[in-house]
Amino acid sequence: MLRSMTARSPTACNNMIRSLKHQIVLLAIVSACNAFDVCAQQSSAALSLDLSVSRTVAASCASSGRLFLFLSEDAVGEPRTDLGPSQGHHIFARNIVGLDADKGVQLSDAGAWTGTPEWSLDNIPKGTYSVQLLWDQDTLGSSPNEAGNLHSRSERITLKGPTVLSLSLDQVIPERTIVDHPLMREVSLRSDTLSTWWGRDVVLQDPRLDGRQGRILLGLCSAELARLFTKHEGSSLGCTFHLFTHGRSL
Repeated sequence: MLRSMTARSPTACNNMIRSLKHQIVLLAIVSACNAFDVCAQQSSAALSLDLSVSRTVAASCASSGRLFLFLSEDAVGEPRTDLGPSQGHHIFARNIVGLDADKGVQLSDAGAWTGTPEWSLDNIPKGTYSVQLLWDQDTLGSSPNEAGNLHSRSERITLKGPTVLSLSLDQVIPERTIVDHPLMREVSLRSDTLSTWWGRDVVLQDPRLDGRQGRILLGLCSAELARLFTKHEGSSLGCTFHLFTHGRSL
């Protein structure tokens, strides 16, 4: 028996060494993962929302819609006006049915949100953000910033740990107006394709062309406007758009 064990001992030792190496590698991987999780937890914070609706706008608040949450590292302006994800600007959204304007709602389920960043509301990188809510209850327009939708005021917060943020929908997006100027006029573009599809007149509107951005269009030539028309023609079913142009025929 002893001679047999001695004869096999080199192979047994090699197997033992191999097994030990595998265990060491596995232990190193597990330790690294645990260390990464600890670092991630220390450098991130969870955010939940306590949403309320102001009495001043409660009567115009629909019970169903899509709620947008904007987190921006930029301290200038309202985050809701930037609808494109970019560095330092993050957007989350979720549908809500049965919102009670008198009671509000607490939102703590991070998994229910769809977001543009790689992280969720459970592990937001710690730091300072401008935050804003927008309640998209409009069913005709293509932009969350359509007239009649509700939003909160922009607030600057610093996330250092788990945070419950109280935000109130207390602002109504007003109807857009055109500045009275001899070099500016409103152009309504009827889409034959969409009008045929829906069986009613459909006018196209680029939702980006409002306020400051709309006024910039005074400098566009008619060829550029034509390209703009072509780019957006038929791009979104049922949307409408106003274009501002200097006073020459298209």
